Amino acid sequence: MIPDSRTIPYLTTAEVSKAYHIPERTLRNWREKRRGPRYYRFGQTPVYSIADMDEFIASCAVTPSGKFYCCPRPATSVSE
Repeated sequence: MIPDSRTIPYLTTAEVSKAYHIPERTLRNWREKRRGPRYYRFGQTPVYSIADMDEFIASCAVTPSGKFYCCPRPATSVSE
């Protein structure tokens, strides 16, 4: 179950992996290649906004015609 973004606005890589069924290694590879969902860095720790994750998942929709439009945008890191 995905946490409520009003109470827990950011998820760690492990939490995203569990909630969205995306392997941690995939998330790490996407960050290294500057692809995938937007993330933020708090010190050394990358975290993901639930709203950004939902937006990214929606951008990967497959239309009924079978056309796949997911082109993961380059990830951006926002340092605090």
